[in-house]
Amino acid sequence: MLLKSTVGLAAIVLPFTNACPDHNLRQKRQSDSKLDWSYGNGDNANNWGHINPDYETCAIGTQQSPISLYGLEGYSERHTPKFDYPSSVEGVFANSGNSLIFTVTPPDDITTLPSVKFQESDDSDPEEVYLVGWHTHAPSEHMIDGQKARAEMHFVHVDAVENFRSVFSFLINPSNGTQSAFFDQLDQPFPAIGSDDEETSKVDLNLALNDIGGFDKFWTYHGSLTTPPCTEGLRWFVAKEPLLVDTDMLQEILRVSMYSARPVQQMWMQGVNE
Repeated sequence: MLLKSTVGLAAIVLPFTNACPDHNLRQKRQSDSKLDWSYGNGDNANNWGHINPDYETCAIGTQQSPISLYGLEGYSERHTPKFDYPSSVEGVFANSGNSLIFTVTPPDDITTLPSVKFQESDDSDPEEVYLVGWHTHAPSEHMIDGQKARAEMHFVHVDAVENFRSVFSFLINPSNGTQSAFFDQLDQPFPAIGSDDEETSKVDLNLALNDIGGFDKFWTYHGSLTTPPCTEGLRWFVAKEPLLVDTDMLQEILRVSMYSARPVQQMWMQGVNE
């Protein structure tokens, strides 16, 4: 299989994502100290909409993420995603300051990136979105039946003009020995908090889909970025089945993670499974 990374400082542009899901292919990383917002102990995130006029949507948005989801709601029978992920995707693996982050090597043509198609409505043409990276949160941001997972991973996608458009969420929980092939392909130890190390890596995104038995059962809703400026207009997909990792792997993920979960947002116009 793959795909252990080749260690070395990356010469490509890598964005700073203090978490979800700002994988801007044209923007360089910056340190935590330059951000005017933080998670704090979780309470600070409730005030993001009041610390900067550009973040007003964090306070007044009608489709904010993350949210609570429930098995009794059932799962989506619409918007079924069709993945077109190659077996090897090159990018830079690093630590955002809060969590793990992988950003793909910027292409000349955004439409050459790994992609997913889904229909926004039953009478619309399939929409194609393009993966720009993935990252983790600890603990999870979404709650399922009132419970948080130990961590969460987001596959972040943009449209053809590089507007953030869709996020695919994988909850991460401990197993009884089962190992995630997706995480097992990555070099360990993972990049540490505060480290400037960047590793050029190749990953097989399909392994994450295989780890959960396919993205067949999921919740979907209209949502937002989960960090400032909390931009809305994203379609979220949250897999029912968690991605299971063994104890050593979960400990490694948590070792390189700070608290990075926005509080669950109140329901308003998210339209779960609509």
